[in-house]
Amino acid sequence: MRRTVAVLFFVLGCLLAVFAVAWLIAAEIGVFIVPTTAPEAVVAFIVYAILMFATLDRFSVRDWSPVLAVTHSRILLARWLLSFIVVICLAAIAVAVVGRALSSASLLEYAFSWVIGSLLLLNGVYVALHWAYWPNNLFGPHIPPALLNPLGLILVPILKATGVVKSPGQKKPERNA
Repeated sequence: MRRTVAVLFFVLGCLLAVFAVAWLIAAEIGVFIVPTTAPEAVVAFIVYAILMFATLDRFSVRDWSPVLAVTHSRILLARWLLSFIVVICLAAIAVAVVGRALSSASLLEYAFSWVIGSLLLLNGVYVALHWAYWPNNLFGPHIPPALLNPLGLILVPILKATGVVKSPGQKKPERNA
């Protein structure tokens, strides 16, 4: 069962990457792929959220093997691919910042589609590589697990600061009747 889940999320990551490439190609010819109704948007968000929460979950036990065989050349190729896509994302963000600074609506609109598409591509490729090789194989055994968990680094401290999530040692306030 665990192997099936890993293969399913690997395939979903690949599909997200393919969708991102389709988004970028369509945006280049002036067509924007967006949900047309609220239910479509909700379903897309729920599928994406499940994919990301399952991928970034640091508390589950991962005792099954990676989906693909781990070899030195595959890890190098995966690292190169991930690095290349990060550079594309950073370039798209830089173009958007320049477009904003120059108050260029056309440049900003063009860069916006590239920022969204490149971020989707980065997410899809990372999810596929995560399930294909596991982070310890991809980034090395000495990388802190917290670094691979943006939800834990960003979202949990915000939720704790706002009081939505209580720390384990934090007592609940008593109510006066």
